[in-house]
Amino acid sequence: MNTAEKRQYLHQRIDELDDKFLRVLHAMVEAYEPGGNPITAADLIARAEASNQDIEAGRVHK
Repeated sequence: MNTAEKRQYLHQRIDELDDKFLRVLHAMVEAYEPGGNPITAADLIARAEASNQDIEAGRVHK
């Protein structure tokens, strides 16, 4: 699968994601620093947990 095919596949799958997984994916994308320091697994988990807490507390944007 080439890059264009991967992008198209991911675009299609994103539309099918549930809210919880979408929040995790969003945290990953927000944490990605092209050419910078890679995010650690611990950082990603912490961001996802913080996102879940915000949602549970009603701090969401629609």
